[in-house]
Amino acid sequence: MLARHNRSPLRPPSAGAHPAVRGLVASAIAWGLLAASGSQAQTLRGECGTIANHYGPYDYRVFQGPKLDIVERYHFTPKVEALAGGETTALPGDIGYTLRAFPNHHRALIAMARWQDRAALQPPPRQDTTRQRRSNDGNSKKAALPMNCWFERAVVFQPNDTVARLLYARWLYKHGKKDEGRFQIDMALQHAGDNPVTHYNIGLVALEADLHDLALAQAHKAQALGNPQTALRESLQAQKRWREPAPADAAASAPAAAGTAAADAPASSPSQ
Repeated sequence: MLARHNRSPLRPPSAGAHPAVRGLVASAIAWGLLAASGSQAQTLRGECGTIANHYGPYDYRVFQGPKLDIVERYHFTPKVEALAGGETTALPGDIGYTLRAFPNHHRALIAMARWQDRAALQPPPRQDTTRQRRSNDGNSKKAALPMNCWFERAVVFQPNDTVARLLYARWLYKHGKKDEGRFQIDMALQHAGDNPVTHYNIGLVALEADLHDLALAQAHKAQALGNPQTALRESLQAQKRWREPAPADAAASAPAAAGTAAADAPASSPSQ
């Protein structure tokens, strides 16, 4: 069942993000995807630092009020998200600051991955001096972690954050780490429950990873649970991979879809 909340809405990803990433995060936003904080075992490899931070750490899915606003107002601004420059220090310092305060900040994870990919392909740009202060020089040094560490910090901090896991899976597949990527997809499946948007997102990532059977199964599951989005089905159809669910499967899943729809119906006096 999709949990609901009455906090300020999640912000959409920037236009510079990959279309599949925008779809992944935007679909989570559209469905109000929110989960309670998971186990925080916080076991990290030494090179990935510690989760403890002077501000937070906070779960990005839960803390959508003043605690997030102040970070996004001064550090993760549209300028920073677009990789156009830093605010308090050179890139990626403000992104790193954001990810230390909100380790599973989905859009900051996307921005950090884009920045690291860009930095690996070209010489570093001239340092941006806009509003830089000596006191904030440490932000750039603290941001000097490999990308896998930023993703590990996110999923160790909140193991049930399926969006963070699927973003990690996409990154792993992109960098040729298919076994590790499949592990993250499998972990997302473990936490999917009967959440239609999660199954749909798993299908999107599976299709991108050429896991066609899994993508089809997740498309069927999401459809049965009431997800109206059609892009996954249309992509499978374009690749001639789409098959209608077997009648027995469709009949068995109908009660689940009805239950999800009933659970998602707003209360008579919703709190907004």
